[in-house]
Amino acid sequence: MKFVSPGNDGVPDRIAIMPGGHVWFVELKTSKGRTTAIQEWQIEQLKKRDVPAIVVKGMISARVFIETLRDEQDGLL
Repeated sequence: MKFVSPGNDGVPDRIAIMPGGHVWFVELKTSKGRTTAIQEWQIEQLKKRDVPAIVVKGMISARVFIETLRDEQDGLL
């Protein structure tokens, strides 16, 4: 899902909602893309609250992330 939070700059762009209520906040970047300081701060704030948040760079990394989530879900079911 696309995540938009008006007035709250730098939040990750996607929310991955998995079976069992598992949620990840995901910042997507191109393989050469960089996070801004506010994006890094927002991700750190989520992690401090024990919320899974990650920066995924490039298509290969995105596929690996998705496959990892699938494998984890298969282990939980």
